[in-house]
Amino acid sequence: MRFAVSRNSSAAITRPSDASIPGRAPVSSDTASDSSWSETIGRIVRLNAGVENVVGLVLLGVLSLAVGGCACVVWAERGGPRWARRVATVTLAVGELVRRSEKRRRRRVARTTSGDDFNGDVSSGTY
Repeated sequence: MRFAVSRNSSAAITRPSDASIPGRAPVSSDTASDSSWSETIGRIVRLNAGVENVVGLVLLGVLSLAVGGCACVVWAERGGPRWARRVATVTLAVGELVRRSEKRRRRRVARTTSGDDFNGDVSSGTY
């Protein structure tokens, strides 16, 4: 979209009329702002839908890799081909890394909350 500097004011930037934009029908001035807001909201909704689709595809990809890796672990245990054993080794190594990082994270959280008077664990009865 092109903006033009108005000659009436020294620094005012005005939006060109819809009639000057190719492919746009002229709109009356009172509905122009409503139209632009609805277009903006429509773009945001479409953008958010696209982001949700990408996140879903990424999660689906991670899930399929995990299921495929588990299948290779089972297949390698039963004497599968060499590539299946390599995939199984990588899958088990990644699982071990995730387990260790989760254990470290839990220790770090426990260490930071242990010095407080109230550690947030209501179920244990200790405050």
